[in-house]
Amino acid sequence: DGQATLGPEKSTFQASKLLLWDFAKEETVDVYFDESRDRSPEAIVDGARFFHHIDTAAAADAPFQFEHPCLADTYRGTLFLDAPDCFRMLWHVSGPNKDGVIHNTYTRQA
Repeated sequence: DGQATLGPEKSTFQASKLLLWDFAKEETVDVYFDESRDRSPEAIVDGARFFHHIDTAAAADAPFQFEHPCLADTYRGTLFLDAPDCFRMLWHVSGPNKDGVIHNTYTRQA
């Protein structure tokens, strides 16, 4: 759960999105949308929809880059590992239906 801020007027509202991060592969993290209404572990895994993967074999001091096609539009993401309890994602969205930038900051709750 978090807060989204939109537009030049800085309108804010509560927002949430559940993601599954799969670290099973050695040099790739696969990220999935968690869209299951049934919260059993089996249903969550079965209902997962692929979002993007992150190549973790890249240099440790460089941000990780990845891409997600969304119909005719493309989301190009960059992951910044800022601290043990904080990371940021920057998305550049382009295509015939979308054009913008999304900034996400994630911090561990105490």
